[in-house]
Amino acid sequence: MKRDLFVFDLDGTLVDSFGHYFESLTTIFNELGTEKGVKFTDELRYPSLTEPLPKFLSDSLGENQGAAAMKLIRELSCEHSKHIRPFDGMMDVLDRLKTRGAKVAVWTNRDFPSASLILEHSGLKPMLDAFVSGSCVKDKKPHAEGMGKILNTM
Repeated sequence: MKRDLFVFDLDGTLVDSFGHYFESLTTIFNELGTEKGVKFTDELRYPSLTEPLPKFLSDSLGENQGAAAMKLIRELSCEHSKHIRPFDGMMDVLDRLKTRGAKVAVWTNRDFPSASLILEHSGLKPMLDAFVSGSCVKDKKPHAEGMGKILNTM
């Protein structure tokens, strides 16, 4: 087998993390959304995944709560990272790729501290040849900067 490279996203691809993410947002909205009477509802799930998080939090909770919400989401993400696990069968897939000589990388928009903790606690870290987080790039996905960093390390 030639030296293939497989690049995976982290959240929702390698690991089942969205439940923890939505739980964190519910906590944040319960703590910081009382001023505006805002709750984290099912209607807010899609924009919470597609909009830049600082913008989503500021738009939803108000400009004065945006910074506090970002601080809290980082703290909660690091705490939750200890409990996030790979999807069933994903470790077997990665093991087969590595056994066949492939290189494996992760490119995620998640911040470096919580992504590193997830990779460590989930057992994924030893399977990776490269890892780029949203904290490592100026332009997040879908911009190609992260892929460029991965390719430069291979």
